[in-house]
Amino acid sequence: MSFILNINWKWEDMCGPGGLHPWNDATKDFSVCFQELFLQVPVYFIIAIVSGYFVGYRKDWVIREKTQERAIIFRSFVVLGLAFIPIIEIYIFTTKPDFTLYPVDYFAAGSSCLAWLVHFGYVLALKHRLGRSSRGPVMQLFLWCCTVLLNLIALRSNIISGSQTGFNTAALCCHVLYFLTLIPSNYSRPTFYSPCLVGSQHSHSEYTPLIPHVDDDVLGTAMQGNSFFSKLMFTWVNPLLQKGLENKLKDPEELFDIPAEYRSSYIGARMDRALVGNVDHHQQYADIPHEPFISTGYGAIGETVPQASTPVTSTSRVRVHPVRRQNVSLLRALHKVFAVEFYSIGLLKLVSDMAGFAGPLLLNKLVEFVEDTTIDEHIGYTFAVSLLIATLGSTIFIVQFNWLMSIIGLKMRGALVTTILRKTLSVTSTELTKAFSVGEITNFMSTDTDRIVNSCPSFHALWSIPLQLFITLFLLYQQVGLSFLAGVGFSVILIPINKLIANKIGQLSTELMKHKDTRVSLISDLLKGIRTVKVHVWEDYFVDRVSGARAEEMRYLRGRKYLDAVCVVLWATTPVLVAALTLGTHALRGQPLEAPTVFTTVALINMLIAPLNAFPWVLNGLTEAWVSIKRIQKLLDLPDMNSEEYYDRVNVNRDEDKIIIFRNATFAWARPMKRDNMKLNKEKGKSNKNKRKLNIQRSDSLTSEEGGQDAPFTLKDISLEIGREEFIGVTGSIGSGKTSLLLAVIGEMLKKNGDLQLPESLNSFGYVAQKPWLIRGTIRDNILFGKPYDETKFKSVIDACALTEDLNVLGWNAYVGEGGCTLSGGQRARIALARAVYQDKQVYLLDDVLAGLDARVSQHVLQHCLMGLLRHTTRLFVAQSPKHLARVSRLLVLREGRIVNEGPPEMILHDIEEYLPSDSESLGDDLPRQKQIEQSDEDNISRNSLDDEETVSEGTVGFWVIGLYLKSVGIFLTVAITLSLILMQVSQNFTFFWLTIWLKNRTKNSTALTDSEFNFHENTTVLDHSFNAVDGIVHKLINTTMMLINSIDGHKNNVSEPSLSSTLTNARATLEISIPQYNDNFYLEAYFGLAGLNLVFTVMRAFLFAYGGVKAATKIHKVLLKVIVRAQVKFFDVTPIGRIVNRFSSDTYTVDDSLPFILNILLAQFFSLIGALAVTIYGLPWLLVGVAPLAFVYYRLQRVYRITSRQLKRLQSVTLSPIYTHFNDTLEGLSSIRALGGAAAWEERGCELVESWQRAALSASGAAQWLALRLQAAAAVLVVAAAALAVLQRTLHTADPGLVGLAISYALSMTSMLSNVLNSFTETEREMIAVERVGEYIRQVEIESVDGESPPYGWPSHGVVEFDDVHLNYSVRERATAALCGVSFTSWAGEKLGVVGRTGAGKSSLLAALLRLAPLSRGTVRVDGVDVHKLHLHSLRSRIGVIPQEPFIFSGSIRENVDPLRQYSETEVWRALEACGVRDAVSARGGLHHSAASLSRGHAQLLCLTRALLQRAKVLLVDEATANLDQDTERLILDTIRCSFSGATVLFVAHRLAGVLECSRVLVLGGGKVLELRTPDDALSDQTSYFYNMLYAS
Repeated sequence: MSFILNINWKWEDMCGPGGLHPWNDATKDFSVCFQELFLQVPVYFIIAIVSGYFVGYRKDWVIREKTQERAIIFRSFVVLGLAFIPIIEIYIFTTKPDFTLYPVDYFAAGSSCLAWLVHFGYVLALKHRLGRSSRGPVMQLFLWCCTVLLNLIALRSNIISGSQTGFNTAALCCHVLYFLTLIPSNYSRPTFYSPCLVGSQHSHSEYTPLIPHVDDDVLGTAMQGNSFFSKLMFTWVNPLLQKGLENKLKDPEELFDIPAEYRSSYIGARMDRALVGNVDHHQQYADIPHEPFISTGYGAIGETVPQASTPVTSTSRVRVHPVRRQNVSLLRALHKVFAVEFYSIGLLKLVSDMAGFAGPLLLNKLVEFVEDTTIDEHIGYTFAVSLLIATLGSTIFIVQFNWLMSIIGLKMRGALVTTILRKTLSVTSTELTKAFSVGEITNFMSTDTDRIVNSCPSFHALWSIPLQLFITLFLLYQQVGLSFLAGVGFSVILIPINKLIANKIGQLSTELMKHKDTRVSLISDLLKGIRTVKVHVWEDYFVDRVSGARAEEMRYLRGRKYLDAVCVVLWATTPVLVAALTLGTHALRGQPLEAPTVFTTVALINMLIAPLNAFPWVLNGLTEAWVSIKRIQKLLDLPDMNSEEYYDRVNVNRDEDKIIIFRNATFAWARPMKRDNMKLNKEKGKSNKNKRKLNIQRSDSLTSEEGGQDAPFTLKDISLEIGREEFIGVTGSIGSGKTSLLLAVIGEMLKKNGDLQLPESLNSFGYVAQKPWLIRGTIRDNILFGKPYDETKFKSVIDACALTEDLNVLGWNAYVGEGGCTLSGGQRARIALARAVYQDKQVYLLDDVLAGLDARVSQHVLQHCLMGLLRHTTRLFVAQSPKHLARVSRLLVLREGRIVNEGPPEMILHDIEEYLPSDSESLGDDLPRQKQIEQSDEDNISRNSLDDEETVSEGTVGFWVIGLYLKSVGIFLTVAITLSLILMQVSQNFTFFWLTIWLKNRTKNSTALTDSEFNFHENTTVLDHSFNAVDGIVHKLINTTMMLINSIDGHKNNVSEPSLSSTLTNARATLEISIPQYNDNFYLEAYFGLAGLNLVFTVMRAFLFAYGGVKAATKIHKVLLKVIVRAQVKFFDVTPIGRIVNRFSSDTYTVDDSLPFILNILLAQFFSLIGALAVTIYGLPWLLVGVAPLAFVYYRLQRVYRITSRQLKRLQSVTLSPIYTHFNDTLEGLSSIRALGGAAAWEERGCELVESWQRAALSASGAAQWLALRLQAAAAVLVVAAAALAVLQRTLHTADPGLVGLAISYALSMTSMLSNVLNSFTETEREMIAVERVGEYIRQVEIESVDGESPPYGWPSHGVVEFDDVHLNYSVRERATAALCGVSFTSWAGEKLGVVGRTGAGKSSLLAALLRLAPLSRGTVRVDGVDVHKLHLHSLRSRIGVIPQEPFIFSGSIRENVDPLRQYSETEVWRALEACGVRDAVSARGGLHHSAASLSRGHAQLLCLTRALLQRAKVLLVDEATANLDQDTERLILDTIRCSFSGATVLFVAHRLAGVLECSRVLVLGGGKVLELRTPDDALSDQTSYFYNMLYAS
């Protein structure tokens, strides 16, 4: 300004006789000339320029609402008024003879008129464009606010000088009207069409063809079209929060779309390019010799002599394909993709950190200002405003840093997940199996990705923390000199202690995860075989095993929680202890303790503690991320499936009619890598939910004998030529290599030598695995598999696969459960076949697809599909049935991996009867044994239970959830924890409050001792009297402590302290007696005593809380396990196993670890906030006036945020689960996906699921930063209010520097406390959802009624089974079709009764009624005349033997699987194994104590027979136990049943004719009713019988 004033201008010519004087000290006002020339004119010119820019800005077209349009039109008239006011003013003044105008007046009026005229054009443009808000861009609003402020300043100046104020008042009135037009703020609908279509003449009801209807609730793309101010202040999140308040966030589609550059598809493509790198740098070349390019037979007429040629070179430089596609390491690729963005945002953190140090420094200056009354008052207000600017600046920068870091995490997760999925799809399953276990592969997607993403903020903390420490220590040195080394030394000692604790916690976590994996594996086994467990009464056995694993898990969890408690003690007491050591050392050194020094030191120590505590965890997080990067790198290093190396091309000139040619080819499976059982990944609990029953498709597809041997199975010397449109049959005994031959064709095996030739046009196959692979979704989605829907083609495929009737019953849009669990085995096989047929492939590989179908259906599929729709394709058809193999054109016979016979079926079939079934006619489609739902033609399972998305609860977490958790902790323990928290916080706050008393006493002791100086509260506040009561109690505690200290030190005099709650006279008298004792030593000793007291209470709080958390986790899991094990079977029918396992893995992990951790933080932060508020208000009572509205703002913010945050959290969970499910499906169906050529579509589907999660994560992160910004801004206002009040009290001479310093230091900490409390509260509420989910199972799952009468002695003695008018209905709906409808029959004693029927006939329901697996609607079931529904449930089931269709083998030894309850001796077990013909197989595998996991299916079924044989039950239920077995195993089971159960009643649910013909009678069921009951011979002799028609229907 001095430079401007020193210019040699005659300011009198511009401003008048007075010249230019910017500031008038007398009136404390700007001069009129200065206002017009240096304030008004620049602002008006900026308005004109900016308005002109927006007039020409032809973007962001919108359709305004009527209210908005009218407001804008009215605003334009107001602006015209503002433009004419200076013209009228100049005209009136020029007409006055006694009034003189100067050039500056004309200049100001002209600029004002020009600015408002251009602004008028801007307002008109705002009618149709310039963004969705009718208020216009933020820049214009800011400039308008500046003009209003200038107008108010000018009005004040005119009032002071006595000049005319009419025109200023008129302009101010116009501005008020302008403000009123800004109130209608509803966002307009955007449009992207020609401006000629946008106009107010079109009402919204009119039909405008080119402008589509836009849903007002659609949020659009996040941040698209928003201004810089909106992005800075997160106002773009407001529509999302409004929808959350209206409870409209029920679906991911309701959220913001993510910008294109954030999408996983885009980031994944960039990541893929980065991983590939510059191919020229990594490409390998080789020089190979070649023959002359003119060779024998070259020419048009078959020349036989080589023509002369000129060889160019003797060798050719040929590109060698790299072993893997990824040439660049994962770390380098991540660096290339994210480096610029990642490193640049570190500047935001740097600025925020630097601004954070302004708080303690300004606090120091402010306390000095309060102490020193000679400093100008305006300086204090300057400090207050500077404190506001610094706090707000730090807030804005750190919020933007967190937001941009969350965006990077969002994008990085998308890139990693897409990369892992893409790599998994490009590597063969045998390579994956050789290198990794399924759990490891799953962890790549979950745990390792989490670690890498979470390490991003840790990287910036790695450089930020040392910088903060250096600056903090330097500032501490400036305050207290070398005394800071005492506190810092203590803090430095804590670093290795924290590191040791972190390492020990890591070790305990590893052991914890080991036992957790064991427990979850046991629970998975339990749930997979829950029916077998229930019918064998093994519930207690599994509960004991799970409880044992849980006890070991809790042992390590308990140790970890107690170490966490040590960390909590160190974290909570460090500020107090470090401050005590620093200030105590400072006092002992004889240095003066002054208020500015003390409270600046305290504030700096508070800033020092967090980085010191965080640094070990930062290093730990970075180390874990590095380990995860290396783990994922191992996956990326695997070679891709290289079809050019694996396949050779068919010579079309020589083998034109051939499509697949094997020439002396040998294929082998890779030997899985040996793994140490003790080596486990330190993984989060949520990743365990993905470790269910996953097996890579190779393992599923192989018969167990092929994959169960120690040496890898090998196909040897395969030579085979397959022609186009040829129908090839493949057969052989179990383990001969049939499945392996098909998988060798699709490239899933390792080719050792030989050739496999395919035509160049063949790159995918119609592969149908032996175990059908289905995904959750509709049946139509499973069949289409990414192909477009063609109704004619779809229906023809459905008809050819015999699915029309099934879909008419199930519904054409019926949902398929997990792994097809809601369908029968035959339905699963036919849907998998229909999917392959719909893909239109040249070659079809069909692995025993007709095995599970009855005669009629299998004949239909064979005739209309395999020999109908597929007649013009090549088919390799694996089968066992001679009836099916007779229809093929050529038959291959495999034995031990070799083709031993080949030829027409009529020449081959009679030679291979030894391992083909004697008669493979099926008598009924196998039912889904675990899902008895086939009997209903409407709905027996809620569609919601089968939908891809788990039910999302709404609203707040109920009080019953909190009550459930507190009840699990225990009422007494809850009260004790609460009291310890209160005592800890009171002691901590009073420790720092004691400093103010000490400082005040030092001040008084430095002056003369008068009566007034003994009054400790001479500046009595309105809260003093209420505080004195607590003060007195604490003083008494101090007195007791001091007496103990004095007795130890040998002091004879008892130090007494006045009770401040007594009368003033008694206080003065007491003080007079004890004046000599109130020296620095006394206060220092009391200070250390309070710090020690705080340590004691903190230890109590930490360890009580740790014990309570472990106790609650133990009790909740115990109750949940008990409820699930005792649940009705119907619950398992309608609930996917993965969802139940999730309760025991992810949710249990939350209850064990995450919830206590965040709840601990919440309680600590909450009590810290209460303590900070109490101290701040005590020091500055008038601040209470500002706290009230701040509390309202806080309540409003938390209400808006919490409601939305809950919904966003639940949506995040709901959208994250399908990603893991999709990846699990990928691992299970890897061979099918790759064979069908669906890898690209499958990967695209995975990207869509990731992007759906990204939408929820982006919205949740935006909402969190929206809240953080506003809370910290509100706290900053509280800080500046406290500072301003301190300045005001100093002016009124009522300020206590000690109290002011303490209050403002606590107010500074509240900037983070407010957001921390709400964030931790919200996070606790989120984590409580896990308790809610577990509690829903505990409260809502119906359990079986076990109680009943004890059976008679020796029951059952005869085994007579009687059904009397039995009705059974699985659905509770009245109109639902019953599974059994009035079934009545009676068996004979010791009779073998066959039960047959088609799909849905009620065969399995018959057994369920007898075992009480489902309640009867009506009727009675009796065994030997005893009503089974009156008996004790366990007594009933333990006396009935069961052999299931699907053998249940759980993890454990063969002895445990046969006799888990240890009821029989080893001799008896060996005898039973020998009777069942499986003794040799068990001996060959190492005896009874060898693992049963590697047993073949046939041997596993024989083990189930052994269980029944050991039980010696009088009633035996056989549920299609011989389905899908070869003749030898089937005959062995039938012979054992006939010989060993000769005196028992056997209900034999039959699948094949051999088993039925051995029964004394056959019970035929249909539609849940008894159709006939007669002997097999009698039924077969009657051509009208149901049994005859079933057998010969085809």
